[in-house]
Amino acid sequence: MINKLTDNHSLLVTMEENVLSGGFGEHVSAFVKGESLDIDVMTVGIPDAYVEHGSVSELKKLLGIDADTVANLTHHAFFNLGGHDSGNTADHTLMIAAEYYTPVHCPKSIPTGEYAPVEGTPFDFRTAKKIGLEIDADFEQLTFTGGYDHNFVLRGEGMRDVAVLKSEKTGIVMTTRTTQPGVQVYTGNFLDGTVKGKKGIVYPQRASVCLETQHYPDSPNKKHWPSVVLEPGKTYTSHCIFKFGVIK
Repeated sequence: MINKLTDNHSLLVTMEENVLSGGFGEHVSAFVKGESLDIDVMTVGIPDAYVEHGSVSELKKLLGIDADTVANLTHHAFFNLGGHDSGNTADHTLMIAAEYYTPVHCPKSIPTGEYAPVEGTPFDFRTAKKIGLEIDADFEQLTFTGGYDHNFVLRGEGMRDVAVLKSEKTGIVMTTRTTQPGVQVYTGNFLDGTVKGKKGIVYPQRASVCLETQHYPDSPNKKHWPSVVLEPGKTYTSHCIFKFGVIK
């Protein structure tokens, strides 16, 4: 189903009347070698996107346009630092440098436009805690999405550390660095055991975590949020680094 925006442009509708996880095709492969993780990423359709091999994986996306264009690109990798066949990620610890998150008004994950404080809620990851600690709490925002599927308003500006994910099983740590103002945290709530991965392993609910650095979702309809409009003659640049290490 295609949703026409103008006579010349269209977007793929992926969730009823909304565009969710749309974009160009991409292929990701990852290999564990001893205590290091090598990642290869190929993104189709965006020039100059690349990843450096080794313990640091960097994504840079550049886009030149000739008319005002809404541009909010991200990377939707799924991570399970315990191994792809280790079950869910409830025992992973997560730290997010954010005092606020953007609540949603329905299960479709469309933000209300508010900045809600994380303090005193299951969304407080300012100090590292296990993802599974409060994911099933009786809290409306978690009920809407069956777990975490929300944007966090990141502290600071420029390239900086914004999140740290760690597996208690393996000691593997992933530090996320970005230039973006937000990160969408998705805990694989809609995985249902039907998706098969390497060696035929099926992935159960919450078998992985996504840390999608980006501008806030639905920004074009929230005029008080940072703009995602790219003007002609300007270049879109976004950096995200996933840095891996091992703490024993």
